[in-house]
Amino acid sequence: MQVITYIYVIGLAKRKAMLPVLGIGLTQGFVQLGVLAGNLLGVWAGRAVFEGSLGVFVLALGLICLISFATMLVPQGPRKPFAHDGFEAIDDERKTKDQCEHLAEQLDLSPRERQILEYLAKGRSQPYIRDELILSKNTVATHVKHIYQKLGVHSRQEVLGLFEGR
Repeated sequence: MQVITYIYVIGLAKRKAMLPVLGIGLTQGFVQLGVLAGNLLGVWAGRAVFEGSLGVFVLALGLICLISFATMLVPQGPRKPFAHDGFEAIDDERKTKDQCEHLAEQLDLSPRERQILEYLAKGRSQPYIRDELILSKNTVATHVKHIYQKLGVHSRQEVLGLFEGR
């Protein structure tokens, strides 16, 4: 349970929703309260099992449910917003890909340039593209230079600007 709470606090700190020091302090306090409650319930459950009024299976099942419920409380990351009135949410990644394909056709980009343009449109850096496509530094730099020339831009930020008006 302590690990689960730390993961939750780390997530809050990364999103700048809570100061890490405050999160750790609150976490420690709640963990200690949980230990106290666990000790009290453990003594009660031990007596109940010993007297026969509580079965071991029921106790184990209750603990499994408690742990499962606690893990469900931990946020799993950003979720796509639900669409209203039955319409599906717009998939930005698909739209970016479609825009890249349209630009690539207009500018007569090579297949590799099309691939690299998609990464640039997502804001990826040249080292990232190199690692993903397993290309040399010079190869990626040359493709990026050609893409910039064909688009009439001078930086990755300008490429992103072309895709902001989605």
